Amino acid sequence: MGRQARRTSHMQSAASALPAFARLCSLDVLGRFELPRGPFVAAASIVMTVFVAAFLYAPAQSYYQAMRENQRLEMEYAALQSRNAAIEAQNDSLSTAAGVETAAHEEFGWVKKGEQTANVSGLSSESESAGSLTTYQSEVKSADIAMPTTWYSPLLDAVFGVSQPFSPNV
Repeated sequence: MGRQARRTSHMQSAASALPAFARLCSLDVLGRFELPRGPFVAAASIVMTVFVAAFLYAPAQSYYQAMRENQRLEMEYAALQSRNAAIEAQNDSLSTAAGVETAAHEEFGWVKKGEQTANVSGLSSESESAGSLTTYQSEVKSADIAMPTTWYSPLLDAVFGVSQPFSPNV
């Protein structure tokens, strides 16, 4: 093989060793096909935003649902604590003789010797239960506890699919 053939062979192997982009630049192929940068950058930004939102929606949804459930459980716990405090107060009052006497008078209409009793009718049930010792809620149900609301919670509840527990009393 002659010197000219070796030089040609060497130039061809050196050209094929270059990256494809460098070979295209050396051929000036890209100079003819220039893309506008503005729309391409905007489209790439939109695609990346949609891509990130699609992958972050599920974790954000589970976090928001857990946060709302935690808020509801805290409200249920507070209702149970107030119910327990009312029961404890009633138990404390029933541990004294005066408390037992008051409970027997209010609940059963019992009177001591020498006292008289009177029955009043026509009062609403709210005013009747106001004087009763059993002013606590007899049972706290999960469905009766409403989730706390903020200015943004209706929107985020709709976005993340959080629903209020079914309550027949509401």
